[in-house]
Amino acid sequence: MTTRTFTVTVQNVGGANKYFLDGVQQPTITLAEGGTYVFNWSAATSHPVRFSTTSDGTHGGGSEYTTGVTKDNGNYLTTIQVADSAPTLYYYCQYHSGMGGQINTESATTWGLLSWGEGVWGNQNDITVSVTGVASTTA
Repeated sequence: MTTRTFTVTVQNVGGANKYFLDGVQQPTITLAEGGTYVFNWSAATSHPVRFSTTSDGTHGGGSEYTTGVTKDNGNYLTTIQVADSAPTLYYYCQYHSGMGGQINTESATTWGLLSWGEGVWGNQNDITVSVTGVASTTA
């Protein structure tokens, strides 16, 4: 099974701290059911990443989502193995409101979710493409 890691940083935007995932401010991300994802918040140590089914998590009146979630606060990692038929989730800061964003969950076989839009999660080498009779030149 393949694991993807998101690097989580925090920047002050307009007077409020916001999460950045891989350098992008509060992106909506799509995760594959059955996939394992690590949120590495070692560059944001006072902002533990948590998940909820409610926008802004516990700050928005919701509760923490823990299905398939492992928290390693010593190494600043929050890992989720996305359950089959998982709901729409939200990532948020355990201590501060307004920092997070939305997580859409999709079947691992959803077209376009994985590289080249083919294969199943963790087994993307199951498609072989051969090109024959093609020539090219450079100018």
